[in-house]
Amino acid sequence: MEKPIAGLFRRPRGPLDNRKADVQPEGYDRASAPPIYEVLKDFQPTLAAVIALLAASLAYLTATQKTRLDRRLAERELAYRKLGILTRARYEVRLIVLMAIYLPKSTRQLDTILMSGAKFEPRQRALDTATRHFRNTPHLDDLWQNLQYFPQTLARDVDELRRRLFALSGTLDPVLYRTLPDAGRGPELIASRGGEVEKIADSLLVEFDRIIEGTEAELARHR
Repeated sequence: MEKPIAGLFRRPRGPLDNRKADVQPEGYDRASAPPIYEVLKDFQPTLAAVIALLAASLAYLTATQKTRLDRRLAERELAYRKLGILTRARYEVRLIVLMAIYLPKSTRQLDTILMSGAKFEPRQRALDTATRHFRNTPHLDDLWQNLQYFPQTLARDVDELRRRLFALSGTLDPVLYRTLPDAGRGPELIASRGGEVEKIADSLLVEFDRIIEGTEAELARHR
């Protein structure tokens, strides 16, 4: 009797086929198993929510990337501006300290010049040259206009120095000097107010160094 054509191409069963049959759970019916769509459709809302969340996160990161970059650039620009303000002010305050150190050693000479009343005398011009750093402080004034960027301790020291400089400049003004109630106390007053300026300026320089060091470290992080 001839075998059906389909039987000619059927592979003989071997040991592996028996092992596969052994691992099927008892009572398993392949025909009655639900298709994969039937299994996944129960998770369709969850999958849709996860995909929507991922899409929203990606859109948020893309939209805020430029904002984050702009913020970093603005922070770096501000740090450079602060560094410039402090460096220039520190240079100016160092000059003030040098001139303040000179004052106590020259009180008698200054007293003679201030009391001479010779407005255009060479010694008077020398006095103006020596003391202009107490009167003209553009970089310290720039710092004063930008105190919102710096610690409160720095603001207090700058305020103190400005007031001490104002008092010292008044003392070194020839007209005001000659109207002192006690003219004999002029040299003592010059030395005293010069010492006050030197002391607060030295304190301010320490604060400058500390803040400049921190600002430079901040710039290094932004590079």
